[in-house]
Amino acid sequence: DVGTEGGCKQIGEAVSTILGDKLEYLILNAGIGMRSRVQDVTDTSLYRKMLDVNTLGYVYTTHYCLPMLIRGGGRVLVVSSVSGLFGLNGLSAYCMSKAALHGFFETLRNEQCVRSVTVGYPGFMDTDMPNRNLGADG
Repeated sequence: DVGTEGGCKQIGEAVSTILGDKLEYLILNAGIGMRSRVQDVTDTSLYRKMLDVNTLGYVYTTHYCLPMLIRGGGRVLVVSSVSGLFGLNGLSAYCMSKAALHGFFETLRNEQCVRSVTVGYPGFMDTDMPNRNLGADG
């Protein structure tokens, strides 16, 4: 479960068990959506849920895999969203969670502890995600 730090730690441990102490590539691609205007949100805990999965899931997984990435001369690929670059009506929580990725992974890139960090910002994709989005009340 990438929505918890413990789940991300388990991912790191599983990667280490399966692949050893060196990791060449880490591809981060997870997310949940939420469609609601800010003024219509009735359950503010949804903001935390968005951050837990869409932001901290990436951060914690990277943290627990970072020693292996450093030893392996690794590369990190972050699948974000164009929604992280712009404030889009009805997507405030999603935009917030994806925008935070930009700052964190740009910093990781600037620290140069891994070979490369690439953040991709795909546009709107034809997936089932909009049908599964959370609403104003969850």
